[in-house]
Amino acid sequence: MKKVLISYGKGRDADFLVKCREVEKGMTGNAYFPSPVPTIADFSKTVDDFDNAIPNAKTGDRNAVAKKNVLRLNLESMMRDLAMYVNLVSKGDIEKLTSSAFTLSKKPEPTHVPIPQILGVSQGLNPGTLIVKTRSYKGVKGFLYQVAPDPLTDKTEWTTVASSRVKYEFDNLEQGKLYWFRIVAIGSNDQLVYSNTLSQYVIQRTQLMAA
Repeated sequence: MKKVLISYGKGRDADFLVKCREVEKGMTGNAYFPSPVPTIADFSKTVDDFDNAIPNAKTGDRNAVAKKNVLRLNLESMMRDLAMYVNLVSKGDIEKLTSSAFTLSKKPEPTHVPIPQILGVSQGLNPGTLIVKTRSYKGVKGFLYQVAPDPLTDKTEWTTVASSRVKYEFDNLEQGKLYWFRIVAIGSNDQLVYSNTLSQYVIQRTQLMAA
């Protein structure tokens, strides 16, 4: 749902004043927002006081600077309260939100997550281990490595392990058995994209014992 920004605490005093004046004009007599909190009269008075305080603060007088800073903090609080009121009343209506002259928040664009590829499945050093490899992808913050015994069916239950690395070693696999593997890439907005599936036998061998 569309909303307006509620935080206006950054930026130069002059730029902040311009935004306050825009909101003052947009909210004054606006039929969409009949009962704003704070009132537009109180808001306008504080904007005027801040406008007058800015040039006085440029003289370097400590009292003038302190007064300007206090007024700015008050205005930031008023802007936040008014923006929250606008969001509450508008309920996502673009026309109403825009009429307030507050800045519309930008909905983050979903990051495109590429389809991950299994680059290979190799035997590990120890018996009953297989190593699955992929590569790093832009927009991917981690992977889910999955393994399942052959054959694959509609009722197959995959064993899943999360990792941020581009390879993972599965252990305790049954020697001489065929397993299937796939990788799930996790995007920055928690999108899940599945890879191809790839199978590999676990070589039958015994643990080498130290003499």
